[in-house]
Amino acid sequence: PAFAVKIEVVASVDKTALQNAIANAEAVDQATVQAPAQILSAFATALTEAQAINAKSDATPTEVANATTALTAAQTELNAAIEAYEAYLELKDYADALVAVANDNATANGVLATAISTAETDIADVTTAAEAAAVNTALRTAMDTYAAAANPTDEAQPFNLTYMLVNPDLTKFWDGVPGDADSGTWGVVPDGWASEQDDGNKQVMTNAAAVSGDKAIFYEYWSNPAKANGLFNLYTTVANLPVGTYNMSCYAFAQDQYAGTNTAGVYFYANDTQGSQVKNTTLTQQSVEFVNTTVQDVKIGLKPTNTNTYNWMGIGYLELYKIPAATIVLDPDDPMIAEGTEGYEADFEGYDYKLEKAGDVTLRRPIKVGLNTLVLPFSMTQAEVEATFGEGSKISILKEYNSETESLRFTRQEGVVANRPCLLKATQAIAEGTDILIEGRTLVACESGLPSYAVTGATMYGTYAAQTTVPVNSFYVQNGELVYAEEGAPRESWVNMTRAYITLEGWAPDASGAKSLNIFFDDEEATGIATLENGKLNIRTGKAYDLSGREVKNPTKGLYIIDGKKVFLK
Repeated sequence: PAFAVKIEVVASVDKTALQNAIANAEAVDQATVQAPAQILSAFATALTEAQAINAKSDATPTEVANATTALTAAQTELNAAIEAYEAYLELKDYADALVAVANDNATANGVLATAISTAETDIADVTTAAEAAAVNTALRTAMDTYAAAANPTDEAQPFNLTYMLVNPDLTKFWDGVPGDADSGTWGVVPDGWASEQDDGNKQVMTNAAAVSGDKAIFYEYWSNPAKANGLFNLYTTVANLPVGTYNMSCYAFAQDQYAGTNTAGVYFYANDTQGSQVKNTTLTQQSVEFVNTTVQDVKIGLKPTNTNTYNWMGIGYLELYKIPAATIVLDPDDPMIAEGTEGYEADFEGYDYKLEKAGDVTLRRPIKVGLNTLVLPFSMTQAEVEATFGEGSKISILKEYNSETESLRFTRQEGVVANRPCLLKATQAIAEGTDILIEGRTLVACESGLPSYAVTGATMYGTYAAQTTVPVNSFYVQNGELVYAEEGAPRESWVNMTRAYITLEGWAPDASGAKSLNIFFDDEEATGIATLENGKLNIRTGKAYDLSGREVKNPTKGLYIIDGKKVFLK
């Protein structure tokens, strides 16, 4: 007999997306992963439910889709939470170290300790990555507040504030495996880094042969020809750095790739503060010590001077420390002496002029109204010069010496340049024994204890020694007047620490002991005419006029009227 068969076709459900999500989730080692407990628990639940749906033979498309979406969302949330929790653990390590360091603000220390305890409680209760990030923000804010309010008191235990840097070791950027020759990509800028140069090749690379671990990763800059424009080749920025004294270190190298030399001008800088010169052709630790006098963004990186010939350099592994403010006293009784020179060990309280140092400076020396020589291992603005030495005080530096006309010219300089000897025309006197306080200075390293500034025919030498002999026929200032070191004098002439003297090429008195020296100061009313007669250097100052009564700003050879007297300039 005839009969009918009913066949029901059930369409299979595509579980590919769900199975891929499960495979990704199962790759997470829940026993070792570091994440907030409730977020990890939610992920585990989503994974279990997804596995059940995957095993269910009659699962509907809706069930599969919902399980896939739920597990993918749970893993996304977990990944974000892992990142946030890792950031929390890193911040907490920094915070724990901060409260453990000897400091000058017990109240701020207690506030930070409370913030750490609160963060520990809150991170355990979060249910979303956003909540974990909020815990980090609160802890970071407390740490920043503490860093601004407190200062370390022990040089051996500075505040480690490296957490303020973005990607200081470059581990947050890498497009391959460190060590692979092809892992860098030209033109890709790592997180937190930048360049002021508008050209040149840049990439992240590594040199494990030079140093190990994260110290081997560096951001490099290459150009041809080399840059010598005083702009940052590579830098990162510390945002809103609090007031204080800091030491920043890095690992860096620089070289002239073509000549292979290592003597040119690339330095590690913090804004405009120059640190160590980068002279090594492989990654080597560098540092810069500086005083931050106002809350501001500070650029940290490699900058070439105007004489630079290096065309290839790299930098990485930055560390930032807040250090105790140094008490720097510049006193002839305690001079600056370089390590390895005579007297260094016996005079350990003095400062090594070859090193950076930052802090408040006490300058011990008298200042006369009128002319003084000056050399300082730190810079001062013109406003600071006038605030310290009197309103209207002026700084002048050598311009040139013309041996034919026996004319020595000085030109105005706005403020003091570190390690550049100069003349100071002060408007107020500072008595012997008076401490001159100059706050927030960074002492700039100087290769010599006799820093100099040379122009055509003349050189001005400063000194950081307690006392320096002035060569015969050189000029120095004594009691506010320019004098010269006379040959055959009863005793040697000398200058004390932070003073200077001037040598002129070919200048010497004639056999009778007479000699003229015409002294000019650009863009000032005063012109000095010095005549050496009977062993004395007489200087007349005032405006110079020709015989028709017209003022002459820069007189040369000829007859002029100065201070109402006729003076012949040779």
